[in-house]
Amino acid sequence: MFSKLKKELFYIKETVRYGYGPASLLNYLKNKIFARQIAKKIPKWKCEKQDDFEVHMLCQKSDVVTATWSLWSFLKNSQLCPKIVIHDDGSLDDESVAIFKNKFDNLEVIWRKDADRLINKINVSPIIKDYREKGYPLILKLVDILLLSRSEKVMVLDSDVLFFKKPEEIVRFVKGDSGRDALISQASGGFVVRVDDNYLKKYNLAQKNVELMNSGIVVYNKSSISEVKLSEYFENCKLDISDYFVEMTGWNCLIGQTNCEFLPLDRYIIKGRAGPNTVAKHFTGPRRHEMFAYGIDKVRC
Repeated sequence: MFSKLKKELFYIKETVRYGYGPASLLNYLKNKIFARQIAKKIPKWKCEKQDDFEVHMLCQKSDVVTATWSLWSFLKNSQLCPKIVIHDDGSLDDESVAIFKNKFDNLEVIWRKDADRLINKINVSPIIKDYREKGYPLILKLVDILLLSRSEKVMVLDSDVLFFKKPEEIVRFVKGDSGRDALISQASGGFVVRVDDNYLKKYNLAQKNVELMNSGIVVYNKSSISEVKLSEYFENCKLDISDYFVEMTGWNCLIGQTNCEFLPLDRYIIKGRAGPNTVAKHFTGPRRHEMFAYGIDKVRC
């Protein structure tokens, strides 16, 4: 309880520090305190499913409301109609799933216990199973989505991303008009990609600027990334098996081996406030307060 209160006080302080003004502070409090009540007012999104496109999201119970806004904002602005697949991290319950199913057609939830069973039935290399069993929980976002997705066009979306305008680049990709095998979001500052040097050189990953890739939004052709490539990444990963960054490093290395393209940093942002040209913003942990201070209300407009 104390840690939650401490975090909330930090976010309130950040809202004030960034100068969003009294209205945004009130919005923050409103959207946090009445989060589930407000989410219940979201109209159910109904559409005719496109068989060749899936949106996958790893979700925990505490993020169900933000995940709902993330998915709804994508559907609203893209006007695409994918199958939505929610991957349970082990904390979801029936109430959580009911929230999703009340808002979206074409939705499937893969419970953690069912995912465990499905992965165990697949004849994958021992190193994949080892990383999945011993890794940081976020590793499910990499392993399970790659192995359990079924469509040719797959989108990986974090639960703290909101869309404000039509994502033209993603729409073109889904319709087969991009000429690329993958799209990925990026950050203005990178991180050290800890993999074997020979592996980096083999796939020219440094030249692909994989250290700038961010796995908050990934869209790819399933046929461009194989289970063999996933095993090879784990064999060359220099991070501790339980490290938080194993997942994002994996996506970056695997996407970097495809004919990929960055989503424009000036329109798919992480830092800074969403403006008139912003297509989507990733409200990462240090910026989560912004999602409640103005992001949700901006989506509702």
